[in-house]
Amino acid sequence: MNLEPVIGIEIHVQLDTKTKAWCDCELKVNGFENNYVCEVCSAQPGTLPVVNKKAVEYALRLGLATNCSINEVSFYDRKNYFYPDLPKGYQITQYKTPICENGEIEILKEDGESTKKIRLERIQLEEDTGKSTHYGDYSLINLNRAGTPLVEIVTRPDFVNAKEVTNFLKKVQAILVYLGVSKANLQDGNMRCDVNLSLKEVGSEVFGTRTEVKNLNSYRSVERAIAYEMIRQKETLEKGEKVLQQTLLFDVESGKNKVLRTKSDADDYRYFPEPDLLPLIVEENQIETIKKSMPELPDAKKNRFVSEYSIPMYDAEVLCSDKELANYFEQCCKLDKNYKKISNWILSELLKYVNESKTEISKIKLSPKHLVDIVNLVDSGKISGKIAKEIFVEVYDSGKLASEIVKEKGLEQNSNSDELETLVQELINSNPKEVEELKNGRDRMMGFFVGQVMKKTGGKANPKMTTDLVKKLLGLK
Repeated sequence: MNLEPVIGIEIHVQLDTKTKAWCDCELKVNGFENNYVCEVCSAQPGTLPVVNKKAVEYALRLGLATNCSINEVSFYDRKNYFYPDLPKGYQITQYKTPICENGEIEILKEDGESTKKIRLERIQLEEDTGKSTHYGDYSLINLNRAGTPLVEIVTRPDFVNAKEVTNFLKKVQAILVYLGVSKANLQDGNMRCDVNLSLKEVGSEVFGTRTEVKNLNSYRSVERAIAYEMIRQKETLEKGEKVLQQTLLFDVESGKNKVLRTKSDADDYRYFPEPDLLPLIVEENQIETIKKSMPELPDAKKNRFVSEYSIPMYDAEVLCSDKELANYFEQCCKLDKNYKKISNWILSELLKYVNESKTEISKIKLSPKHLVDIVNLVDSGKISGKIAKEIFVEVYDSGKLASEIVKEKGLEQNSNSDELETLVQELINSNPKEVEELKNGRDRMMGFFVGQVMKKTGGKANPKMTTDLVKKLLGLK
């Protein structure tokens, strides 16, 4: 069977407000269990919800950033279902008319070069449930998370592979952080992803039966869950069996999707208008005020980096994928105009150590001043790139300037032309065979001479000056 996947996703994002969606409880999901709960979020009889205005503002900011149309009037609904950690027995959400609709986000395709636009069906306001923790034959309920304000982002089924999905998630994460509306950390649960996937005949407009994989909390898990589900559904169809509409959970240990329950349709949730909340009205002046306060977003910053700093699009894409990293780069550029060299050091060395140490950019000891110091030492010829990479770790760990380390350890590059010329002449005199090979066009022999000089100087010889001297003394161009 010639099949292709049809993939859409839903993202649940915890908004970084100070209080919960419908009450004044401090939003502290990881605080002491059941210590941030009141009559409203624990659903005591007779209590009424009050809309968190900051949550509404954050949803509008996200809608504007993703090119959505904003509904002047939207409505809250009740989604009825029973979970032990959902004390009301229903979730307040937006079903028929969400606050934002019909947006789009541009992402990189799997090839990492071409782009495509992913359509957003809706962005809706809702609330989170509490948390159940299971211990063998009993479970404990923590309601600190109950009533946490969420936005749910629902895409159209525009993805054709797992890499597009993770590229989209990274783009959404960057937008959320740039906007300051969420920490958007998958591992911490600030952002959770559900994947809807079906298979269809190539070229057909008829979709197959879809399944939903819930609560994926890492990019790796998203890609593994999609890969497994594509194989599972294909094998099911090739055996002549039907794919069942089910809700699945991805098991990290086995790498398999396991059945949680038979998938419910919208009718099963018995949606009806939330009677305790008035329609949500967004006024034009409110939208205009938010527009004026919008920060520079990843795509705009990326394009500016390319034009202002003359760096490749790839460099700008990586730098702007993280707000702190983009700020770090710009701080370096204020200190020095070697923009491309700064970018190279950030992408090749800095990110390697940041990722290994799992440290936030804002908390590392190697400041923009430290990085520019390294770039200048190499650029001025005081140290070689090799020595710079060797002392980079010490700068990163200690917070000492590279120039101080170079001075203390006597690592400054030898650029004494008379001394180097003497060494080069000695090598030429004692290696006639290698000289002849170099003169006959065997260019890699240049590495032999430079390497020998570096060896005799303990790695301190200026390699460019050494190369120039070899050419000069042998009459090479």
